[in-house]
Amino acid sequence: MAMIDSTFDLFYAMTLPPVEAVAYFKQKGLQVSENWYDLLGEVHSKVFTVANCAKLDVLQSIRDEVKKAMDGNVSFSEFKKNLTPTLQAKGWWGKAIDQSTGEITKMYPGTSRPVQYGSPWRLKLIYDQNLQTAYMAGRRARQLERVDSFPYWQRIEIMDARTRPSHRVLSGLTFRYDDPYWTHFYPPDAFKCRGRVRALSGDQVSSEKVSVSNSAGRLDFVDVPVSKTNPNAGTVKVARYMLSSPSTPKHLRQYAQTDPGWTHAPGEGWQPNLKSYDTDLVEQYRKAFKEGGKK
Repeated sequence: MAMIDSTFDLFYAMTLPPVEAVAYFKQKGLQVSENWYDLLGEVHSKVFTVANCAKLDVLQSIRDEVKKAMDGNVSFSEFKKNLTPTLQAKGWWGKAIDQSTGEITKMYPGTSRPVQYGSPWRLKLIYDQNLQTAYMAGRRARQLERVDSFPYWQRIEIMDARTRPSHRVLSGLTFRYDDPYWTHFYPPDAFKCRGRVRALSGDQVSSEKVSVSNSAGRLDFVDVPVSKTNPNAGTVKVARYMLSSPSTPKHLRQYAQTDPGWTHAPGEGWQPNLKSYDTDLVEQYRKAFKEGGKK
């Protein structure tokens, strides 16, 4: 299995985001949302939202700071420093508890737990996920432009103590760019996923003795609960890839699957501003996008 140095820092890799990443983020509209699962799948390519954020002015403030982070390589410390007082002033901070009475003013559906609004860990999640998803959408767009020379894509994971076992097993898997696998498993395919995709030429595949997989007969979809804490939230389909051989008895088969809400490749359904590129590159991108991103 392929692996990379455990000292690899994802933020360092994103300090110079491709122009497609910035464009991808900027084109997103705003949409308030009570629950993260209200908006799933490809809709995330079109809107910017934060769970339990029903105030448009709050959502706008968060989006503005994320945009600054992408434009100017703002560190998380600075992002938090800039945004925290704004969210506190707008009343979107801490738990949904009336400070004068101790009464819970809003609960998570189906629970007695107060909703958590802004907090350092939530800001960290917002910061990481938005920058990473935008970066990966831009990276995928660039890789689609180069599929004539680099038609094979390989999943790479950071192999350290934080890497979940279900992602470790994906590291090193290699498919052609137009294999349906990438429509669903192009990272990030889960919260806090740190995986990335390496594009390979045919010569690299041969010289490195890379085994190229095919998802035919191995890729399907299963229903999983949307929420672990709210059974009334229903179910959602996630993509599942069979790691075992199709000849393996069903009760012994091993699978990897995406997290709820992460079943579509970042930027799926989105295109960069093609007017900014030369005609030959535009045609190459459209060809690759049609074959690889719209299968």
